[in-house]
Amino acid sequence: MDQNEIQTAIEAGQLLGDPKELGSSCIPYALVPNTARLQSLEEFLQRPTSIRQTVTASELSGFVEYVNRFKVAETIIFARVLVGPGSRHDVLFQAVFDYHAMSKDQVTPCPNWARHQAKYSPITTPEWRRWSDLNGHPLEQEAFAAFIEENGLNIVEPTGAQMLELAQSLEATKSVAFKSGVRLDNGAVQLRYEETITAKAGEKGQLEIPTLILLGLRLFQGGPAYRVAARLKYRIKDTKLVMWYEILYPEVVILDACNALVDAIKEKTEIDPILASI
Repeated sequence: MDQNEIQTAIEAGQLLGDPKELGSSCIPYALVPNTARLQSLEEFLQRPTSIRQTVTASELSGFVEYVNRFKVAETIIFARVLVGPGSRHDVLFQAVFDYHAMSKDQVTPCPNWARHQAKYSPITTPEWRRWSDLNGHPLEQEAFAAFIEENGLNIVEPTGAQMLELAQSLEATKSVAFKSGVRLDNGAVQLRYEETITAKAGEKGQLEIPTLILLGLRLFQGGPAYRVAARLKYRIKDTKLVMWYEILYPEVVILDACNALVDAIKEKTEIDPILASI
């Protein structure tokens, strides 16, 4: 805004009070006589002069739908994909509809307000949170059996029936004294225990557990399921059995799921997301 435009606004406000449009802006202004300050009159227009809105989508479908409805030539999508050790990740997609454009000669940037945006941060599923929260945490025998029984539907291999049988066996042997574990030729581990019963002293038994299980888990809500390998581990301490599992390479699963989101957004919006620290 140059000096002439400022003077025009001042004169209009002092003498007539009529609103004026300044420069290339389509927002009307008037000078407030008491304070000699310019006051925007945009709120009195039939509609705003530009969109000022930030929408947060909870699922990919909603984000894509909103982008396709409002996208223009200047629209751009940024993607922040940070995957750390274990299950740590930070993923955000941000569409800016009124982003900076380029001039006709593609040399001089034409800045824009960038005030109309849409954001999408994928939400992890309850089943992924359940398995990742207890990943690597030793549990007492009874607690581990209860977890396997409650979440057996997520286990692909061994079968659900086999894992249910394992959980029931762990529950049935919670009061025995475990002695040792032997690795079998099939990769499983055979745990040997001794149980003292009133009628029979020193009765011995065996419990076989797999060393590797395959999980079928959806990482993000609305996303595909992945086959996730986990290794079952145990420790015998003072004749008591402690068990846990360790998910193998969870960061690989997370990164693959994030890359799938990037590809899906590119395909469905026809806008190639730009990886950036947003």
